[in-house]
Amino acid sequence: MSNKPRKKKKKPTKKCRPVQASSAFDNYEQYETTMDNVIQLLNTQYDIAPPKDHDEEIALIYQYLIDKFGDTSTTTFKLHEVLISMVRNFNF
Repeated sequence: MSNKPRKKKKKPTKKCRPVQASSAFDNYEQYETTMDNVIQLLNTQYDIAPPKDHDEEIALIYQYLIDKFGDTSTTTFKLHEVLISMVRNFNF
């Protein structure tokens, strides 16, 4: 046995890449406007009657997206983008 100190193993690191917020949207401005409107919608809902859980909040956001963009295959992807942004930025 040698008396050499052990080399510390480097822990693998995740390189966080920002989500391309506009990938589900036509452009970044549309994404920003949508996020602003969703936040305003949630704040208004909290003032009226706070949602009981995250499922109610998600349903509210999804309904807003359907009303704004229609019930298409990209609406679900838009919801996904909005929720990811909220989790990363607002601890949703």
